[in-house]
Amino acid sequence: MFIYFNQNKLAYHKGQLVPFFIVFIVVLLIAALVTVNIGKVGLIKTYSSNAADAGALAGGSVMATVFNTQALMNSEMIVAYEMFYALMAVQVGIIIAAMWVAASTCMGTPPCYCCGYGCPCDSCCPQPLCHTSTGYAIVGLKAAIVALIAFQVKQFFYYKIMKEQAMDGRDSAIEVAYRYAFLNSGISSKLKSCRLEDTGLCDDCEDDCERDCKQECGDDNNCLDACSREELTCLVDNCQSQQAEFQLWLKDIGSVPTAEYTWLDGQERNHQVYVGIDTHDVGTYKLKLPALPTAALVALLYVAYGVAVASAVSCNCCPLLSGGMTLAAKYVTLDTLAVLAGLIPAWDFDASGLAMVMFPICWVTEIDHNRLLAVTTRQEHEGEDYGVMGQTAYPRIESYSQVDFRGNGKIYRPDPYFDATIIKTDASGN
Repeated sequence: MFIYFNQNKLAYHKGQLVPFFIVFIVVLLIAALVTVNIGKVGLIKTYSSNAADAGALAGGSVMATVFNTQALMNSEMIVAYEMFYALMAVQVGIIIAAMWVAASTCMGTPPCYCCGYGCPCDSCCPQPLCHTSTGYAIVGLKAAIVALIAFQVKQFFYYKIMKEQAMDGRDSAIEVAYRYAFLNSGISSKLKSCRLEDTGLCDDCEDDCERDCKQECGDDNNCLDACSREELTCLVDNCQSQQAEFQLWLKDIGSVPTAEYTWLDGQERNHQVYVGIDTHDVGTYKLKLPALPTAALVALLYVAYGVAVASAVSCNCCPLLSGGMTLAAKYVTLDTLAVLAGLIPAWDFDASGLAMVMFPICWVTEIDHNRLLAVTTRQEHEGEDYGVMGQTAYPRIESYSQVDFRGNGKIYRPDPYFDATIIKTDASGN
């Protein structure tokens, strides 16, 4: 074109600027297309970053609440242990005192030689206080054995409840993270509320859903997540609503590690949003256990119980005199004090194997978790179809956000002040 005009410039003087205008218009159109597409990419990037940050912060906040609850429940385990130990100490004190009272009752009492010859023992060696004191010791030892076993069972099942609540809370945190990530990914703005030309079928469903939306969200009619499953299903069946389909999908997303949502727009272009959630499981606990297993503690108490029963028989006529009763009181004292020593917290064990079944659980010292939750998002969108030039596509956009919900909280000693803070994103890198 330029050569033609150049060769004929002497004979043709009109339209000299037309080629320049044509080139300028082409360049302008290309610049406009590039600007629009760069703006679209920037908008997708903003949506992706918002989705990652919102999902991570929401999930981390729920996990912080879970760990706050764990700290509070652990404090109840500690209080239960301390109360049990205090009661056992009082119980042991009563048992020891009763045995020594029984032993002191026999001091200076002459032997009852007539007992073996039909002589009534009470007439020559009355020892009602010995009987009563030893009886208290026997009852106390029985109660101690029952209390020890009951305490182990109670702490074990409380720990199981504590663990189950934490695992359920983690699942809830992942579900909440997905919900906030997908809702902030810009999906809703791209989905149609009704794909039918005749919207008459939608009226009843929309009225019911709109009522629930207004009750939950005020005048915000886009709050479809307030609608019930039945109302959303009605919108899907009668309106072919993409927004209702998306909300139904969100309700069933569960706590899987990754989730993808794909859809076609009105021009049959494919769109995909991917979200991945990464946070450790909360199934591994470290437990504080006493020095001796339950079987050893019960054996010590049972030996003391046997000695006390034998002493009760000796109380009939004190045939062993004070020496035998004193020896029995020493045995019972040593056994019961050994039980108190064996109940002192001494070992840290992982809550696995036979350890937590063999020992009473004192409390939880730690949960094996790094106190982090990370969300990764990815968006892929097809662009215009230019026929012979083929289908265009926007570049893949990825975003990342990591939340630390450690805060100032601790499991032991319990300090329920876990909070969620974003510590790393794809933008900051730190």
